[in-house]
Amino acid sequence: MGPIDKPASSAPLVRPAGAADGVWISNLLREWWGAATVVVHGEVIDAAQLPALVAGPRRGLAMIEPGMSPMAYPFLPASAS
Repeated sequence: MGPIDKPASSAPLVRPAGAADGVWISNLLREWWGAATVVVHGEVIDAAQLPALVAGPRRGLAMIEPGMSPMAYPFLPASAS
């Protein structure tokens, strides 16, 4: 792997969210949006149950709604608290 292909050492690891992240995701959504339940296109959903990616050791969250453009994925930085 050449220097261009090698990820920067400061780049956070990105991984799929797992069951152990559920409470953290719900709390983060409540902190940023006031609730984990949201309305999308007239449908009420529990956003904490959407597939998601976690950046670093819970440094940020990108949620993936099936059928959405990747450019529309919401990303929430984790709080400093």
